[in-house]
Amino acid sequence: LFRSDTGEIENSIQSNYLIPTVLGTKIYKKFLHQHFGSLVVISSLSVVKPRLDNWLYGSSKAGFDYWTRGLKNFNKNKDINLLIIRSGIAKTKMTEHLEKMPFAMTPEEFANFVGKNFQKNGVKYLPRKIFFVAVLLKVLPNFILNKLN
Repeated sequence: LFRSDTGEIENSIQSNYLIPTVLGTKIYKKFLHQHFGSLVVISSLSVVKPRLDNWLYGSSKAGFDYWTRGLKNFNKNKDINLLIIRSGIAKTKMTEHLEKMPFAMTPEEFANFVGKNFQKNGVKYLPRKIFFVAVLLKVLPNFILNKLN
């Protein structure tokens, strides 16, 4: 954060929280009006716990994730599917510079998962094994996590 300029901070908040929240709300309202629909929300493993190397990104994703969980509670007993996907990193041009990409998937793997699951509800982890990483991150003390960075 302190190495980032304010433009980078604004960009992260707009692209990871503000725009998805506004668009998600508009889409969800349309689904309410027509009494059906399937909304797939892409979250991130970074929302589980802040890390030294990505807490700006994680905080902007966490805001959107929080909105999504609130929507999930509001959505009970409605004929609208709401799938929240907490994923690891995707192998794309944007991430090709990264040396370490544990649990990385291709865009095709991600698309196949969405295609098979978009009419489901709840939170899904992709790949599925990162669910256990998420549980570990939740209980791992910050001082240990910071040493791992």
